[in-house]
Amino acid sequence: MPLTDYPVFAGLALPQPLPFERAIWGKVDGARSDFRWIARSPGFQGHKQHVQKELTIGSEEQPQKAPFWRWCERTGCYYALSCYQSRARDIDDRSGFMEKQIIEWRPNGLPAVLGALLLLPEVAKFDDNLAVSGALDPGWADLTFSLGLKSEPVEATAEGLIAALENGRRELLKFPDELLVQFFQDLAAGSSKALLASTEGPVAPEVLAVLLLALPREKADQTSLAGWIPSKNTDTNALRSWDGLVCDPKQRPASPGELSADDKSYSKARQQVHILRGFTPAVRRILEFANDSRERFLDSVEIAGDDITDIELAQLEDAISRVQRDAADSSDPDERMKSARQRQLLSKAEVIRAASMLLAPERVQRSDDSDLLLKILETWRKTAQGLFRERIDSLISSGKKTG
Repeated sequence: MPLTDYPVFAGLALPQPLPFERAIWGKVDGARSDFRWIARSPGFQGHKQHVQKELTIGSEEQPQKAPFWRWCERTGCYYALSCYQSRARDIDDRSGFMEKQIIEWRPNGLPAVLGALLLLPEVAKFDDNLAVSGALDPGWADLTFSLGLKSEPVEATAEGLIAALENGRRELLKFPDELLVQFFQDLAAGSSKALLASTEGPVAPEVLAVLLLALPREKADQTSLAGWIPSKNTDTNALRSWDGLVCDPKQRPASPGELSADDKSYSKARQQVHILRGFTPAVRRILEFANDSRERFLDSVEIAGDDITDIELAQLEDAISRVQRDAADSSDPDERMKSARQRQLLSKAEVIRAASMLLAPERVQRSDDSDLLLKILETWRKTAQGLFRERIDSLISSGKKTG
């Protein structure tokens, strides 16, 4: 799926290159001082606004290598973080502290997701070598002292953005659709932090960027995401300032119950999952039709001309099966109403099948009801043009031969 298919990137001129500032926050090995700015690039401004307070993720007593993305209204900057367990020991020989590699980025009107896609993988490359090698510097006695850092701008290319997108999508295949739907519903509700349970620990940096991509820009530009909760306790003020957090399954409370597919928040959240999966507009439209019980038919123009992946095909086949199951499970005291409902759902399933066949003519199996399929195709044929018309004619011709 090309970048221009995402509204946030449509017509966007990529900056060349993308400048940023850097810093390291943590404890200095062997020093008497507490947590402090270990290093900063010359243009870093966050220390002046005490931004470290907003970059706190709970009690941080269980540090792991994990990514974080933070919007700070006070500084007008985004912060991409890579956190890990420090090698430092304080003056009392205590260890196990969290150290933070930090990128500070002023967007100047650019969308947050652009910075997240480029800067989260970038900050994850930084290591603690400078912090360790600089621990013997005599300047640490001065609490305002910090080491110098260089910040090299990152190249902003379509190829780099697409590579980050693909990496994030591959990682998100580990999460079932329903888990992601619930996460986006909680994120939209905004009443409390949204938690995404991960059985494999912290997520890859690109995952946070792809989660942002699925949100409307005005929402994404103000959303802060944590790639892991580095503490046992999830009910703290430091966590409430984060909009969405990846967590251990034990830290996520049980869902209050399944929501109907007709629920507006459910439908919107499911569409967001389809976006982050990278589904084409045609596939997203068919799945939206499948999930909306109010819709009876698809306009042929809406489903013209896309090639689809195996994952998309599996989703379409699942939608067909789901609507067929709904038809079989229909119940109504009035047999005529029940029968009408079943016919309506079976017809809808065949519309989904017909649309899927047009997107993947050789890969979708025909049903036994060839007459209904032909009627649907004939209806679409009246307004079809180009490749869409050719595929319809081919399916109609083969259907009549086998019917």
